[in-house]
Amino acid sequence: MALPVDPRAAALAGDLPGYELGECLHSGRDSRIFRGRRLACGSPVIVKLPASDFPEPALLARLANEFEMAQRVSLPGVLPVLALERTRRGVALVSRDLGADALAHLLAQGPLPLQQALVIASRVADALDALHAHDVVHRDVNPKNIVIVPAAGDVTLIDLGLAKAVPRGADTHESPGGFEGTLAYSSPEQTGRMNRRVDTRSDLYSLGVTIYQMLTGRLPFEARDRAELVHCHIALMPEPPVALDPTIPPPVSDLVMRLLAKTAEERYQSAAGVRADLDACLVQIRETGAVRPFDLGKHDRPRDLLLPEHLYGREHELTLLSQAFRRARQGFQELLLVTGSAGIGKTSIVRELHKPVVEARGLFVSGKFDQVKRDLPYAAIIEAFQGLVRELLAQGEEEVETWRDRLLVALGPNGSVIVDVIPEVTHIVGTPPPVPDLPAAETHN
Repeated sequence: MALPVDPRAAALAGDLPGYELGECLHSGRDSRIFRGRRLACGSPVIVKLPASDFPEPALLARLANEFEMAQRVSLPGVLPVLALERTRRGVALVSRDLGADALAHLLAQGPLPLQQALVIASRVADALDALHAHDVVHRDVNPKNIVIVPAAGDVTLIDLGLAKAVPRGADTHESPGGFEGTLAYSSPEQTGRMNRRVDTRSDLYSLGVTIYQMLTGRLPFEARDRAELVHCHIALMPEPPVALDPTIPPPVSDLVMRLLAKTAEERYQSAAGVRADLDACLVQIRETGAVRPFDLGKHDRPRDLLLPEHLYGREHELTLLSQAFRRARQGFQELLLVTGSAGIGKTSIVRELHKPVVEARGLFVSGKFDQVKRDLPYAAIIEAFQGLVRELLAQGEEEVETWRDRLLVALGPNGSVIVDVIPEVTHIVGTPPPVPDLPAAETHN
């Protein structure tokens, strides 16, 4: 029996020999996902393809990473990936079709019944526990990446495209300009503006946002733009679920708020601890129809020894930085020099400014003089402004327009001089006219 053919699938008919594509499940800016089948055996599959004929290298890298991670962690509760096929567009990722539907589709109809929400959350926590046991952080837990088989009620975690293997003790700080993931569900440290490493507890924050949405029908934070949403994740606590819906048991509300703690040390330390408390709530509901208060986190044990990320003995230096930042906000210009031997913690001290800058709705950019780049003039300054351009491009279109006007006025006829050094500026101001040819000395300047 032939599959119903989607027009978008028909256009790709010759692009993936050995497969027949049918219904389009998702069509986004970067990728498209189809239901299909393998012609050799007739088995149902899900195929993820780039949406463009000329996909970005980053997208192809994510598809390859998803295949590699799925092969590395073949686990119950994590979607099996069958193949990474070469195509005219680069690659296509082929997964088993479980006949499942995304949790996001269920949530489009409103909040879920309490017991159903807790069952789904418990099974996601179970899948995360298995994933974390292999030192893998998913980094994109959200309702689109959680699928449910309606008949059996099985819950599966999908899309390991952004997943990372995190060796114990590794430095996994996120770069502010290189954010990846779904911002509405991302932990504060994943935004790259907290000077904190990303580990398995980041996934638990994302799970907390997902449970919050299942219980209340809304996200913890609703913001007008990306910068405001980052500020909310870092600086604001959402209303507890019980404040939005008094029928939600207080222990369940407290569990969610514990997952949404701003620092990883204040959250649950393991997915197994989350699952144990969710299951305790379910037992009470099934036995008594209610959830009485109990000690949360009683069975929560970190898998490894995790030292708190806190600077000790640097209070004086941090105070000086904070005071300088406050004066700068008032219009003063400041220059501070941080000196010390290599490895003494200069970068860690400076990164502590991330949080107050974001709370003030500012932009933090940085560049570092590196021995590898010592032959490049102004390398650290260029690196800082490249980061600034990436930050600006991540803002809304209205904000980019404002910066475009300001930069065009400030650069005047010298725009191409800056573009030669920082090519990323063209993404904001376009390609400026070339400057006139100058003698060698002026060109050098």
